[in-house]
Amino acid sequence: FLLFLLSLSLYAITNIVDFNGAPLIRFDTPLFLDSILRPFRVGPRFFWMVGYFVLFITLATYLKQKNWIVISILSIGLIVQLVDLQPINKQLRSVIQKKSEKNYPQYTNLMQHVDKLVGYPALDCERFTLPFYTHLELVAGYYSKALNSGSQARFNPNCDKHHQKILHGEVQSRHLYTTDGGGYGNYPFDTNIQKLPKVYQELYDSGSCAIKSDTMFFLCLKDTNPNFWLDLGPSYYPVINSRKSRNYYILEMHKQVGENINRLRVGSKTDKYGLLAGAPYYQFAKGKYEMTIHYSSENSNNETVGKWTSDLWETNNYVLKKPFNKGVFKGSLGKPESLSSQFEIMSDDEKYHFAINVFNEKGTQLTIHHFTVTKLD
Repeated sequence: FLLFLLSLSLYAITNIVDFNGAPLIRFDTPLFLDSILRPFRVGPRFFWMVGYFVLFITLATYLKQKNWIVISILSIGLIVQLVDLQPINKQLRSVIQKKSEKNYPQYTNLMQHVDKLVGYPALDCERFTLPFYTHLELVAGYYSKALNSGSQARFNPNCDKHHQKILHGEVQSRHLYTTDGGGYGNYPFDTNIQKLPKVYQELYDSGSCAIKSDTMFFLCLKDTNPNFWLDLGPSYYPVINSRKSRNYYILEMHKQVGENINRLRVGSKTDKYGLLAGAPYYQFAKGKYEMTIHYSSENSNNETVGKWTSDLWETNNYVLKKPFNKGVFKGSLGKPESLSSQFEIMSDDEKYHFAINVFNEKGTQLTIHHFTVTKLD
């Protein structure tokens, strides 16, 4: 038993010691501990049993002395401790009895196709965000699904092992691959874009990914398509893109006078003039591009129903820095139409944000289906 307590004490000792923000001692834990101790939240909790054992032995030693002064002090301390804990005890009871609002009903249909959730990058590895993993853990727990990475008792979560499975592994069926965007939010155009992991690259290119509107997480599932995600409900937006192009739907659009027709289209109010749709307001890397606006209008072909511009903006104060192109929309009698224009991002332009803005004409009808941006070089 003493050896068991000693082992708990040794594990509770931190493997990272910093002083004034500078690392003093850091060492990796053995790889086999990763799978054994993954369910535990933090390492210091392993000392709790040791601490309670020492406290019990100490109290037992004093009580054996039958010293009424010591017993009185301990009794008073116990009563004070119980009184002191009452507020938090009431708070915990209130929280426990409160009905949970996080039952994740939006995942129900999706989880019928999933056996395991895969988060990338792994917890505590580069670019990880705690809300992202907290959400994954709660969803995995609620639906009793396996999870590739969870709360760890040690800072070192063997990132290389998790990275290799994503960077060089094969796409697995019934695995829901997720990421919070990180360096891939504007893939493939970001100025600081990192190479997309192999698994995600294959899923993105095959149209097997979507954005969840309430969390903005990317979700990818093998052998799915945009229609699959649309059928799941209003919180899923298909991500239709490839290594050279990307579609932007209303989820990523700014609008002032537009009304959502459905999850993928935005239409104009006929009694107002203003910004119908604007996107994507992202920084683009140096290169030549082509933008396409997909739209329709119930007006006749000879009527001007709106205007469009493509520009570079400084978004802190929304100052126009560089105009590219502009044009007008004509009615299409309800038929889908598209118009395209090319632009070039120079090295000095990478610090600004590219945007397509569409304005509708008062008294006309205009519907924006989506924008497409394609890198030409």
